[in-house]
Amino acid sequence: MKVNATHDIQQVNTVLPTSKITLFFKQFNVVNLAGRCGISKTKGVSPGTLLMTLVSLPFLGQNIFRAVVSNPRCDIGKDAVYDFLASSRFSWRRFLLRLALNATAMLDGLTHKDRESVLILDDTAIERPRAKKVELLARIFDHCEGRFLRGFRMLTLAWSDGASLVPLDFALLSSADPCNRYQNAVKAVDRRSCGAKRRREATTKSTALLVPMLRRALAAGAKARYLLMDSWFGFPAVICALCPLLPVICMVGQESWRAKEARASAEEQPTWGDAATRGIFWELATAVSLLQAGSDIMVMRHPKAAVALKEKITSLVG
Repeated sequence: MKVNATHDIQQVNTVLPTSKITLFFKQFNVVNLAGRCGISKTKGVSPGTLLMTLVSLPFLGQNIFRAVVSNPRCDIGKDAVYDFLASSRFSWRRFLLRLALNATAMLDGLTHKDRESVLILDDTAIERPRAKKVELLARIFDHCEGRFLRGFRMLTLAWSDGASLVPLDFALLSSADPCNRYQNAVKAVDRRSCGAKRRREATTKSTALLVPMLRRALAAGAKARYLLMDSWFGFPAVICALCPLLPVICMVGQESWRAKEARASAEEQPTWGDAATRGIFWELATAVSLLQAGSDIMVMRHPKAAVALKEKITSLVG
């Protein structure tokens, strides 16, 4: 059933009982799962109603301000929504992981047993250009655009079978360097709460979070054949720590050719050698270093670099 994005929240609630979102909540028992993860309230609007409303809004093209804050006919107060989202007691990480494992188990039953599944580690820049007083707002570097911006980095661990992608775990990161933070944490929270733990995690280097994130997912029951990650996570110490948990696949070709050492022309850098072969050697050097660090599979880009890497592996094997 299609719902116009301009409908108010009361019209949305009349459609939800027959919508796919409600069927999803019932099939995966989302409300009870949230309660087991500490997502509960003692009075007011129930957590199930708040969760269903918040999950529905993006699919309907609405946001909290339009559907709740500026809607005089909405029965849900804005304070109830904001306090629900800002609570430091709720373990959103545990909730997401358990819900995602139920989803991956359902997807496994729909695919062939020979299809390979992988876990993917990646970080994404979240830009907040107009923010000023957001907690732990920082100056971060966006690898995709090659520039610094104001915002956060979202480190995500996801499961994929090649057709579907399900996020398992996440960490919203600021900057480990206090000089790069525009705003520090101001509001005091219980140091034992999930919110305090997330604050400490936000100022930790992303490479230090990879192993704990992967261990949580595997301990909870996530099943995958390989771990896929970008080459900027391919530090020798990180790969050596991840290899005992899962075989590692590094995206060498795509990332190495983004470096200026591979893309710069002879006019820009005349002392760097022939531009036609420099990128090939740069990709090969990146792949060999990751191979020596313990990576199991390298995804190459240039055919000549792939042939040279194969010859190098053959010579190492003997």
